[in-house]
Amino acid sequence: MNSNPIYNNKEKVNVEQVKREIEEKTEKIVGLAYKTGRLVNPLDLVNKKDDVSKTKIDDSEKLLINIMGSGAKEFNEKVGRQMTYGEMREMWG
Repeated sequence: MNSNPIYNNKEKVNVEQVKREIEEKTEKIVGLAYKTGRLVNPLDLVNKKDDVSKTKIDDSEKLLINIMGSGAKEFNEKVGRQMTYGEMREMWG
């Protein structure tokens, strides 16, 4: 068993690198929101949906939850385990 917490035990995936990659994606989405004044669903960007500007302000809370959920899912797929509470707090406050 690997005692180094930076890597997961199965495939030596660098957990810190995965977290940085997810944080960079999140920062791009949030940065775009600050510039445009509108938060966009990351799935709409991936799917190149044309009407992303029609996102309702009321949906912002749900979109933020989706952004974090998407990051948590990606983390789980790449690392092979769920994020700890500390990792979530470190990444998203």
